[in-house]
Amino acid sequence: MSYCKLRHLLQTTFQQRRLVPVIVAVVVSRLLIISSLYFSSSLLRPGNFAVCNFSLCYPHYEPYLSLVSNPILGPFMRWDAVVYLQVVISGYSNMYLLPEFPLYPSLVWFVSYLSKANPAIVGILISNALFFASMILLFNFVHNRFGDEIASWTVIFASFFPSGIFYTTAQSESLYLFLSLLSFWLASRSKIVSGSIFGFLSALTRAVGISLIVPLTIYPLKQRAKGRGLRILVGLVAPAAGTALFAVYAAHKFGSSVALAKGVLQLQVNTNFGLPLNLSDWNGFLANLVRSYRFYLFPSMSDIGQTFGYTLAAWLIPISLSLAVLSFRRLSLAEGGYALVVIAVPLILNFKNFPLFFAMTRYISAAFPIYITTSVLLSRHPWIRLGVVVISGAAMMMVAMLFAQWYNMTG
Repeated sequence: MSYCKLRHLLQTTFQQRRLVPVIVAVVVSRLLIISSLYFSSSLLRPGNFAVCNFSLCYPHYEPYLSLVSNPILGPFMRWDAVVYLQVVISGYSNMYLLPEFPLYPSLVWFVSYLSKANPAIVGILISNALFFASMILLFNFVHNRFGDEIASWTVIFASFFPSGIFYTTAQSESLYLFLSLLSFWLASRSKIVSGSIFGFLSALTRAVGISLIVPLTIYPLKQRAKGRGLRILVGLVAPAAGTALFAVYAAHKFGSSVALAKGVLQLQVNTNFGLPLNLSDWNGFLANLVRSYRFYLFPSMSDIGQTFGYTLAAWLIPISLSLAVLSFRRLSLAEGGYALVVIAVPLILNFKNFPLFFAMTRYISAAFPIYITTSVLLSRHPWIRLGVVVISGAAMMMVAMLFAQWYNMTG
C-alpha cells in the first residue's frame, strides 16, 4: 500500500509541476560543481597540501592512474572514487578497501556488466541519478508536513551544501541518501518492516547506516499498532544486521573475526584520541580540546586550500550540531536523534585526526534533517536563506576545486 501511495504521490507531484524547484536546484548545483572540477583540474596549479603523488600514497591503485589522468573522467576520480572503482573491478583484494561498504560498488558492477559500459562512467551516472531521486523523495517527505515552500527550500539547501561534490562523483553518498530517505519515509508511515529493509540496505552502503536504528526504533514507539514490540525489534536488528553481514564476509575473506573493524578503524579513528578514564585528567583533556578547536577555527597555514578545508569543517560542525539539536523540537525525536548521531559519532572518532577532521564536511551531509530544520527556521527570513544558499554554494564550488586538486576531502 505504501508503494502505491508513493507512486501516486510522485505522479501528482509531476502533474502539478511541484518539482520545478527540485529540477532547477539539482541541475544548477551539479553544473556549478562540474564546472569547478574542470576549472580546477585544467587551470589551477596544485597547492602545497594537494596530497602526494597518488601512486606513492596508494601503490595498490597503480592500474587506475590512467583513468585518474583522463581529461574527461579524471576530475571526478579522486581518492575514494578510485577506491570504489577498485572494489568494482577487483573486489576486496586487501583490508584497506573495507571502509568502502559493498552495496554501491556491487550496484555499479551489476549495471556496468549489463550495459558493457565503463564502470567509472556508470558510477558517476548512478550517483547523479540517485541524487536527483533523493531530492524528489526529500521534497515529498517535507511537503506532506510543511508545504511547498519549505519543501522547495529544503531541497535547495541540500543541493547547495558544501559537500555536494560527493553526490556527483562515483561514491556511495547518493545511494545512501536515497535508501535512508526511503527508510524514513516508510517508517514514518507505520511501515516499519519495509523501512527496516531499506535500513538494512543502507547499512550495507555506508558504515553510518547503523544510525538508522534511531528512527527505526523511535517511530514504532510512537505508533499504536499491534505487534509494536516486534516492530521495535525489527527496527533495531535490521541496520545492525547489514553491518554484521559485511563483517562476516570480511572475517571469512581475511581470516580474522575483527577484519572489518581493523579495516575501517585504522582509517577512521585516531588511536591517540579517547576520553580520559581518570577524572583528574579531564582539565587537561578539555584544555587541549579548546586549543585544538581554536586552531581549526582560525588556522594559520601557508596553503589556502588547507586553511579553507579546516575552517569550513570547524564552522560547519557547531552549526550542524545546533541544527540537529533544534531538530528535536522543530521536527521529531527520530529525526533529531538520527541527525545528532550521524554528526557526533565521526566527530568524536576523528577530532584529533587532521585529514579526517578535514572531511567532516562530507560526514555531515548524511544528516538530512538539518536541511529541513534550516528551511523551517528561515521560512520567514527570505533574504537570510538566500544569503545562506549563496555562501553555501560558493563553499561547495571551493570544495569541488580542492577535490580536483587531490586535497583529501574524503577522510
